[in-house]
Amino acid sequence: MVLEFVAYWPDSACRELNFDSSSKAKADSGWIAYRTSLGELVIARMDGNLKRHISTKAGVANFVWSPDGDWLLFDDQSYYQIYRVQSNGDNLQAIIPTNTSIVGAEPQVSPDGHWIYFLGTKGDGPDEVYRIEWDGFNPQKVTSLANFNDPKGYTEVTNFKLSPDGRSILIQVIVGQTTQQYYVLHLPTRGLTKLFEFAIQDGLYIFGWTPDSQWVTVVIQEQLSLLMARSNGNDIHEFPIEEPTHIQSTAWSQDMRWLYFMGWEGSDTGLFRVHSNGQGIEQLVTENSGGFIIGNPQLSMGGRWLAIGMEVTLPSRGYTRNLVLVKEDGTEKRIVAQDFDWKAAWQPPLRYRWSKIWLTIAGILMFSIGMVGLIKLSHQSVSLFD
Repeated sequence: MVLEFVAYWPDSACRELNFDSSSKAKADSGWIAYRTSLGELVIARMDGNLKRHISTKAGVANFVWSPDGDWLLFDDQSYYQIYRVQSNGDNLQAIIPTNTSIVGAEPQVSPDGHWIYFLGTKGDGPDEVYRIEWDGFNPQKVTSLANFNDPKGYTEVTNFKLSPDGRSILIQVIVGQTTQQYYVLHLPTRGLTKLFEFAIQDGLYIFGWTPDSQWVTVVIQEQLSLLMARSNGNDIHEFPIEEPTHIQSTAWSQDMRWLYFMGWEGSDTGLFRVHSNGQGIEQLVTENSGGFIIGNPQLSMGGRWLAIGMEVTLPSRGYTRNLVLVKEDGTEKRIVAQDFDWKAAWQPPLRYRWSKIWLTIAGILMFSIGMVGLIKLSHQSVSLFD
């Protein structure tokens, strides 16, 4: 597959990519989940003063929040089972029934909370994308891209990303340990589009969705560039980050005005941001002699903070990893945890919970008004017969 990339970014890029600068940021919930060096799952307040260890049956590999912010979903380090647990540590539950013979990992939840998508297999077959209903019913195989007997070599799905709107899946497939392919599966129609194909020797690719679910992004580490394409395979662009700074991993702001990324300039790593037209790079956090930056930047739901990892050398010649929050413009930094591994995830705003509370209050008020009206009506009826 030969790709012809657009090597420029027109001044109308924001309009062309349907960037919505009028989008309003959501409020931050104030909690962030992270994994410790021992594989423990912890949630902490943004100021780092309050932490809560979440009870798990085994070490945690991957984890996500439910859309309503009430639950954490995770897989164990053996990649055999997916669990969910409430954010207060109660009600630990296995998701995949054992009688299905399906094992799974890397859970992702649909925006309506109905489906849990995961990377799974049945028996000794290659991995595919599966999904199961929230309460563990109706497991389904979503993709059929793997092939154990492929003449080109063992082929399987190795990673996937559910789009923010829950309507599409970006899928990574490894063919014969030599080639990486990227597909988009449109869930309502089951239409499958092949976007990219690269040699594995070009490097480990980091990929994802823009917040509007219209574009996919793929970082080619060996070529030090970021490619963008519409989910239907059209309009392939190469994002024009100016030398000597290079993209390594990314996070878009919700209004898509800014692209945050980890990168380096010469031998120095740092956290940067750049406008959506590829211009105006700003370095938010620089490397210093006491540590260097690791991990992907995770932007909070409200868009005010980024979570990054900072590996710090200790006087004893050992090292520790700190979970650091950085203000979106780089003006403030705070350490949340000093025993951080690699992954962190922000709790979504508790919009569903509060909507339920307000509906309950409204229901009680309506019931009370109705009862008062009935009592007055009964009193009037009695007075007519007196």
